[in-house]
Amino acid sequence: MTIHIPISDLEPTVKKLYLEGKLQGGLTIDYAPNCLMSWYEGKEIVIFDFTPICKMDNRKTGYKVYQNSTEIVVEIIGLK
Repeated sequence: MTIHIPISDLEPTVKKLYLEGKLQGGLTIDYAPNCLMSWYEGKEIVIFDFTPICKMDNRKTGYKVYQNSTEIVVEIIGLK
């Protein structure tokens, strides 16, 4: 399964940081708040909240995140 997150759907502040390449540490899923997260200036920030669409769970699947200038793609990969 893949989830496509258009950059235009990001909060304006997050969108600006993303497009300027200022996010640090890559993009990762934090399962407790159910969000795609990154870091900026030592603070964790929410890139995208999955709560309205699904509950992310790492017990049986993994993921890969792909980034480009128009979208973020989260690929949910098979059973561990």
